[in-house]
Amino acid sequence: MVITDNNNRTDITSRGDIQFTADSTAIKSISPEGYLSYEKNENRLRAERDKDGSVYLELYRNGKQVSLDSNSKVFLAAAVKDMAERHMGRITGE
Repeated sequence: MVITDNNNRTDITSRGDIQFTADSTAIKSISPEGYLSYEKNENRLRAERDKDGSVYLELYRNGKQVSLDSNSKVFLAAAVKDMAERHMGRITGE
């Protein structure tokens, strides 16, 4: 799904069952072989299920991979809220 409004471009792709946390600020789980990709302007989030069943995240700011610091957590929360509002995944309780 590609959304363009004003000068912003958002590209969202996914496969499998994606579950968000109840507060819609994080990814709770991803089904086996599932993934989620969210890109807004120069920032990108890629989430997959790792071999242990946990959610593995890769975050990119201005095209460079970054760690999950406070700025990245703000982007992650905003991305998840955006996807939840667009009904891109299920919201589940704790």
